[in-house]
Amino acid sequence: MIDNTDNNNLKKKYASLESEVSDCIAIKEVLPLYRALVEHASEAILVVRRNEIVFANPRAEELFQRSEQDLIGHTLEPYIHIDDRSLLLSKYATALESSGRIQVPPIRVVEPPGDIKWVNINISQFTGHSEPVVFYFMTDITHRKLAEDRLRRSEEKYRRVIDSTSGGYILMDKNFLIIDVNQSFLKMLGLQRNDIIGKPPDSLYDSHTVVFYSADRDHFSFEARFS
Repeated sequence: MIDNTDNNNLKKKYASLESEVSDCIAIKEVLPLYRALVEHASEAILVVRRNEIVFANPRAEELFQRSEQDLIGHTLEPYIHIDDRSLLLSKYATALESSGRIQVPPIRVVEPPGDIKWVNINISQFTGHSEPVVFYFMTDITHRKLAEDRLRRSEEKYRRVIDSTSGGYILMDKNFLIIDVNQSFLKMLGLQRNDIIGKPPDSLYDSHTVVFYSADRDHFSFEARFS
């Protein structure tokens, strides 16, 4: 004879089993669509469980220059520049404790035979029935990063050249407001950059004393008595 307690326990177990079966059916129905979306995503996507790669979409294969089979079963760290690994590991640990998306500062991916690519990474944790998995969404920003580095080096070179000249130099925008000056000009006037930036140059000198040497649309040279 089965009492009410045993009967209730059986009902609960049956309901739990029925729920799990329904979830499995739903997952099997959704999985092909989900995989198709991931595989055709514009971002490189890695799925990591227990710190090992379990899935890589075609964009990830392209980014790392390795096949999915070569990536699966390995940790991500060997493919990351040694100076960026600790940062990525700390963000991975944070993602395991978070339900939100974790943004990682730009880091370097190392391709065979040692080429470097810069990537932006967002990390999200997804909790399934068994254990959490972590998704890495990666975007190649190498071209942008190289362009930024070239611009920075160009600006540094420009600054060295301008500050090494003995003559005063000012740079203005299209509204003829000063946006840059060199050190020689500041010494001539005994002023600081903040005293000059954003002002029109004619606010600094007596307009009746101006003598132009040359002038065109982009450049002019003159002498004047500065106040």
